[in-house]
Amino acid sequence: RNNDTNNNKGVNNNSPRENKEEENNSQNQNTQNKSYISFKNPDTSNNSGNYPEVLRDLNGKKFVFSSGAGGWQTVLNFSQDGNFTAKFEDYDYDSVAICEFNGKLSIDSKVNETAYILRLDRAEITTPINTQEVKNIGGKDMTVRYVDLPYGFAVNNDTDHSFQGMFSLYLPLRKRSDMSAEVNHWLDITGEKNVERDISRIYLLVNNKT
Repeated sequence: RNNDTNNNKGVNNNSPRENKEEENNSQNQNTQNKSYISFKNPDTSNNSGNYPEVLRDLNGKKFVFSSGAGGWQTVLNFSQDGNFTAKFEDYDYDSVAICEFNGKLSIDSKVNETAYILRLDRAEITTPINTQEVKNIGGKDMTVRYVDLPYGFAVNNDTDHSFQGMFSLYLPLRKRSDMSAEVNHWLDITGEKNVERDISRIYLLVNNKT
């Protein structure tokens, strides 16, 4: 979180000790900023005019990636023109791992009437990775660890936390027989009521690497 810890009111009246504290705070903030991770797709071709109606349909939609049980999930919220914000949380008894990130997806190509290839144009982790703090969550002190894992958006959630560049978007009425065995496995795990035996009635965003 980009909280400004340096209050500049009355700077001219600060004692040398207070100025030193401000200097230390500024250094700590700069250290945290250096820990942030950003991604820019090497493919810079302009996709802004590709199937704008699909991006309009995504505006305001929320995607949730979880096992259906347990303490972890990634929640992604779309806004206009393919922009999104997302948050990964993994809760344990007295700690939680968090990764907040945002970015922009564009339409790379249309596969058929129920499938499109999406390109991740840019992304940024906005929480200070490799740091931690104690916060009161739900009335309980929890150790919050900020990690570099944009779960569901990584090349590999276990071995390579770099942002993956390409995704598939499946529209409602996509046949499950047209999806991979791994996608169908996750659909069965989640128990989503709008996914039937032979067809999905929801939007699905699939990491093309994992």
